[in-house]
Amino acid sequence: SVSAIDSFRSEHQTKGTRLLRKATGLMKGAYVPLLRQYAKMGVPPSMRPQLWSAILRLPPAAQQFHEYSNLLRDVKHWDMITDDLVRFDVEDTSDHDEFFVFGDLLEQVMLAVSRDSTIQHTSALVPSLAPLAVSHSRTPIFISVD
Repeated sequence: SVSAIDSFRSEHQTKGTRLLRKATGLMKGAYVPLLRQYAKMGVPPSMRPQLWSAILRLPPAAQQFHEYSNLLRDVKHWDMITDDLVRFDVEDTSDHDEFFVFGDLLEQVMLAVSRDSTIQHTSALVPSLAPLAVSHSRTPIFISVD
């Protein structure tokens, strides 16, 4: 016999699948409040990537990968004054290899995100100039975010 918990899980997953199907249709934004409400009851692991992408209105994964690749390229080509602060923060956060084995990955992601101009444009605290950057040829420049 099917337990009440299994029955709830099945019904909950079916409801989430229907909502996701509707949310990826023509009226994407209209279903965000319903998806948020659904998520409050728990999201099955198999649905989490699609559901959170729909709730956060993220662009397609291929576009994200391309943008992230460009940011990683910028990390290789430009040193920024803030890079040492980012590295210090990562080192401080992941100071014990037994407990945090992803320090290198965290550093790579943090350095890439520090170069993402879309974050600066959407932030409530937008500086008039981004941190001073230096190309690997050591030519200093200011990057305007306006």
